[in-house]
Amino acid sequence: LEDQHGTVEVVVFSLAYAAVHELLVEDDAVIIQGQVKKDENSVKILADTVVPIEKAEETLTASIHFNLNKNKTGKDLLLKLNDILKRYPGSCYAYIHLFTPEETDTIIALPDTMRLKAGSSLTRAVNDLIGYNAVETVCDSEYKGQKENNKKGRFRHA
Repeated sequence: LEDQHGTVEVVVFSLAYAAVHELLVEDDAVIIQGQVKKDENSVKILADTVVPIEKAEETLTASIHFNLNKNKTGKDLLLKLNDILKRYPGSCYAYIHLFTPEETDTIIALPDTMRLKAGSSLTRAVNDLIGYNAVETVCDSEYKGQKENNKKGRFRHA
């Protein structure tokens, strides 16, 4: 595996390799989850999961957050948002953050019956309705320990 900072050896065992070998193409971007093994002379990653970069958001997202300006959010907008969300059932938890600039947020956790499927279609539909970039996705909990307080695991969508 190589990026602009260096290279690292990645070991993909036979069971995992059978499922992901078509993703392991030179110059194709992937995300690898696994265990880091380090000795005196080298570092290796023992891969558990390989995800193509274009499927990362859909595959790794645990929750979706909709940031709505309280002053610009009325009943009609919420009903239209509800109609959009119903078209994207999935496994991600969803939250509505009602904010007023310079004040605190009110966070509403949507019920389990409204879990959503992350992806660009949902993001585009919501952002088009709201009129600004309102959608954030948060990675699976395996990544959360690295970024709990610094939001590095959040993706803001344009």
